[in-house]
Amino acid sequence: MSCLEISDLTKSYDKKTILNNINLTIDSGKIVGLLGENGAGKSTLMKCIVGLVKIDSGEINFKFKGKNKLGFLIEYPAFYPNLSAFDNLKIFASLLDIKNERISEVIKEVGLYKYTDVIFDNYSLVMKQRLGLARAILANPDLLILDEPFNGLDPSGIIEIRNLLKKLTYSGKSILVSSHNLPEIEKIADEIDLLYDKRIVESFNMSDIQQMNKLIVKSNNPKEIKQMLEKYKLNYFYKIYEQTLVIQGEVINSERILDLIYKNKFRISEIYFQRTSLEEHFEEMVGAKIGKIK
Repeated sequence: MSCLEISDLTKSYDKKTILNNINLTIDSGKIVGLLGENGAGKSTLMKCIVGLVKIDSGEINFKFKGKNKLGFLIEYPAFYPNLSAFDNLKIFASLLDIKNERISEVIKEVGLYKYTDVIFDNYSLVMKQRLGLARAILANPDLLILDEPFNGLDPSGIIEIRNLLKKLTYSGKSILVSSHNLPEIEKIADEIDLLYDKRIVESFNMSDIQQMNKLIVKSNNPKEIKQMLEKYKLNYFYKIYEQTLVIQGEVINSERILDLIYKNKFRISEIYFQRTSLEEHFEEMVGAKIGKIK
């Protein structure tokens, strides 16, 4: 069951199209990673979803009902500089009819319980980011929109926030998250949407990436081996890096490949399997899109 459906969303600034016919669905209890290069429109899309930016056309349909069901952290978190974490959150809580007990809960959840009475101006970047996340989850929302939530966090902070986000999905919460930290997105996301050239150009489950294998062949003749395998109609995805041939696919017949290499008298120094990472897949997809545009 979906909690958010976006259809044909378009947004322009000064006659320049930023987002073009965006289609996106987020299912309940899932973490969706929104990936894209700088300037791809990730933050703009998130602002459209939460109502900070008006769309030109298209539809944004939330499948939940009731107030306070949407929480977000987009760009730099802004608070009153001379108020403490508790007092800052108390202002937002009063607007949302939320009790003080809930404020204490979220402060503890994001790891700020030791700094409850410290004013915002004296917070480090990491602490400010945590407080922004605390405000986002304050109303116990069904859907969280998080733009770069790992920014400025140290390794222990990243682990804490990662665990918190996973915990939220266990209770049916949904999360749309953007980040330049692809290894972290790989650890938490169930699904990925790639935003490129103003559109969502690819959507896939992380399980699909995890099932993709790479066979690494080290040889002085990677180009010739590739041509030979293609001649035998082994239609995998091939890449060559200096003296390395990378063969990628969901199911790779390594015995057949090795047999053909030896029968055709090619010399190899190494051959082994390697799992595809999200970062590698992202680089390959963006590279492929750039190639098509050129």
